Amino acid sequence: MCGIIGVISKKNTSDFGSRFSASVNEALNHMEYRGPDNKGFWSDERVIFGHRRLSIIDLSEDGNQPFHSDCGNYVIIFNGEIYNYQELRADLKKMGHQFRTDSDTEVIISAYKQYGTAFPNYLRGMFALVIYDRKQGELIFARDRLGKKPLFIYEDENELIFSSEIKFFHAFKHIPLEINQSSLLNYLSLQYIPGPQTIYKSIRQLKPAELWKYNLNSNKSENQTYWNIFDKI
Repeated sequence: MCGIIGVISKKNTSDFGSRFSASVNEALNHMEYRGPDNKGFWSDERVIFGHRRLSIIDLSEDGNQPFHSDCGNYVIIFNGEIYNYQELRADLKKMGHQFRTDSDTEVIISAYKQYGTAFPNYLRGMFALVIYDRKQGELIFARDRLGKKPLFIYEDENELIFSSEIKFFHAFKHIPLEINQSSLLNYLSLQYIPGPQTIYKSIRQLKPAELWKYNLNSNKSENQTYWNIFDKI
């Protein structure tokens, strides 16, 4: 289990880093139990990524996140485990990809470089991840087929904030966390809240097997479902 959190600014503002760095670090401190082995933080003009690592594969510092591709065009934060990463790595090597670590995180980036937004179809495992494609100015969010690993998103006209758990949104004092009454009724009657709703009106879940893209240049988003169990039955 690892923890991921981040902020994406929809506008170019000079105070982006100063406004959100402290909140992201506060959330990272609170999620230490999710990943006691490393605390990672990275930012640029419009994106902040934070990560808490529980080392499972490639125990060295080379596997720390946020993880950057050698070319510098891609940055990823990732919670989960890719079970077929060794087979996928071998296939990608045959296609000319080179690897400097033994981590499954680096394999995900290479799969994205090779297959584009079809890359989740090649992953076998449980995951919630965000890739920043700096070349295209896009953020790619993806969740595993059955939604084993959660990913929650807050969005307003100014920014996007995402996290592995709902409670870490409390680090951002400006977010309106109003109880969703229909979600509350669902919880009391069903003992769970059907996604993509959450207990808060302003926060949604990424659906299982959903890939969601947000473009920084156009401020437009699109989503797709890359897998459906009923297609297999």
